[in-house]
Amino acid sequence: KPDMAIAYFNRAIVYGNILKNDLAIADYTKTIEITPNDVDSYVNRGALRYNTNDTKGACEDWKKAKELGSKEVDEMITKFCK
Repeated sequence: KPDMAIAYFNRAIVYGNILKNDLAIADYTKTIEITPNDVDSYVNRGALRYNTNDTKGACEDWKKAKELGSKEVDEMITKFCK
């Protein structure tokens, strides 16, 4: 079902766990397209982007998560986003 955000989110977690980062990022992106205010997708996609040397993309995701109310990203933004 192409509009089922939770399915993409859950599959992204699985892909991330087996280090298929590109597939995980794509699924988090799809989740965000369906549910643009999904804080956890921004946080998780940001972490994957950081782990694949996309610091700019990671910081954009973490800043969006902070804008949406996440407090857990403060440390990451301070540490990794200049």
